Amino acid sequence: MTIDCDLTPEDIVASNLYHWKNTPALRRRRLLVVCILSSILPLLAAFGLYSEIKNSSSLADAVVLCIPVLILSAAMPFCLRWSFRMKIRNAVRLALGRGKKQEITGPRHFIITDNDLTQITPFSKKTTAWGGIEKIASDGEYIFVYDSTMAYVIPRRSITNGADFDGAWKMIQDCHARHSAIADK
Repeated sequence: MTIDCDLTPEDIVASNLYHWKNTPALRRRRLLVVCILSSILPLLAAFGLYSEIKNSSSLADAVVLCIPVLILSAAMPFCLRWSFRMKIRNAVRLALGRGKKQEITGPRHFIITDNDLTQITPFSKKTTAWGGIEKIASDGEYIFVYDSTMAYVIPRRSITNGADFDGAWKMIQDCHARHSAIADK
């Protein structure tokens, strides 16, 4: 099976976001940061409430002062998620702007056989045997094939030669499973 596609900077951003969302170590790190920051703000609100109650006779005034802090605390996980996504987008765009754009984006020709996966670009040709593929994944819009040095990205929306995205994903799964089973023996 052959697939012709065109990778855009948005495809590279999507690849990095997928990696960011699905890598266990990065998920643990995000969870830790969100939990720590989200728990510090309520503690500050409680401390502020305690200080106001101690210095003031009006409990209502103290509670009103703490409401914005508690709202910010509740919004913190969403704000941090948005912030992480923007950092990834900006880092990828910055890397693409430093002269690597031609090598990372542009036309791709993939040849999928029972023995290997080949990616041909205007600048290089790389063939990887299925035994050298560490992981495959798909989010419905992209197929990600990971070897030890890189991820091949095959976007659904930019397949230009009429190849079937779902058929390609099924073939990649079958080849990877067959060669993974051989490697495990």
